[in-house]
Amino acid sequence: MQHDAVSIEWEEERAHLVLAGPRCNAIGQAMLASLEAALDVLEARRPTVLVISSGDPTGFCQGDDLIEAHARFVGRDSALHRLVDRILPSRRLDPLLDSLAVHAFLRRINAVLTRLERLPCPVVCIVHGVCMGGGWELVAACDLVVAEESARFGLPELRLATLPAFGAVPRLERDLGTAMLRDLLLSGRTVSAKRLHALGVLHQVVPRGKGPQAAEGLTRRLAALDPDVVRHTKAFVKPTPRGRLLEERLRVLALTRRAPFREALRRFAEATPRPMSYL
Repeated sequence: MQHDAVSIEWEEERAHLVLAGPRCNAIGQAMLASLEAALDVLEARRPTVLVISSGDPTGFCQGDDLIEAHARFVGRDSALHRLVDRILPSRRLDPLLDSLAVHAFLRRINAVLTRLERLPCPVVCIVHGVCMGGGWELVAACDLVVAEESARFGLPELRLATLPAFGAVPRLERDLGTAMLRDLLLSGRTVSAKRLHALGVLHQVVPRGKGPQAAEGLTRRLAALDPDVVRHTKAFVKPTPRGRLLEERLRVLALTRRAPFREALRRFAEATPRPMSYL
């Protein structure tokens, strides 16, 4: 199965989802639609195990597509803006439309990551290189993470005058703990795979290029487990923090209405576009 920004390969009943979007798999409308379509397939076919990796040599995922976000939130180039502008050209509705456009996107990405998290099968993620912002939020929805030594993780959203918007805070509170999370959020610094492995967040750290090999052995063992036991285990030990996810989304909505966020986004969009240039 191929759907623009992702592909799914099958080996017997094991599935491998490969991210293949532009700008190091930046999460925008195309990536979101591709993930939604992929989850439709996965939920229908119910693999024994799912592996997620990136086909981009520079890394796993650079996070939210900030170029597209600028067009949507600041340039007012969302489908909703364009529709209303044809009917009511007055700009007085723009602040309301801005919030609705942000809310619609956040609801969709939160729904996608919750669907991924609630898949009944084990989900293994292979991470190399860049894994920032929304990329780490995607990883946090997975069950086990195999990271190559090249992997660097970070949550730089405070530098854009906002919070992570795709579920990082609730999921990493659960998996990482609040003290380290506060450090990462307030400093904006990146952290190595080795450090996260020591904190118990990553299942395994392997040399550069060895992620697929390590995941192969892991997925074969996982695929042999009783699927009903796996489903119950996931539901029991990995509850989705729905209340905190809603609170995070509401706080992000409030922050994106402020001028500092829009100015930070404008500066990023006007700079030379390159992966992670805002770090």
